[in-house]
Amino acid sequence: MHNFTSNDLLLYVLNEANSDTTLAIEKAMQTNLSIKNEIKTLKMTIDEVDQFEMQPDAKLMDFIMEDLFVEERKVAIV
Repeated sequence: MHNFTSNDLLLYVLNEANSDTTLAIEKAMQTNLSIKNEIKTLKMTIDEVDQFEMQPDAKLMDFIMEDLFVEERKVAIV
């Protein structure tokens, strides 16, 4: 029996694990419900993270926009 690290399982879910590890995890999932559930949980978590919609802070956006317009005015004056 192989002891997989959380990193091994994460690499597997992200399709970044090497072929030996991938085969070992897939074989282990056939008989080890714990590993199968961990893989399922990781996949669901990644799907949830992919759904996040990031929104910048309004103050930060105001600062950036103000800075852009200051630079634009300098270019226009020159």
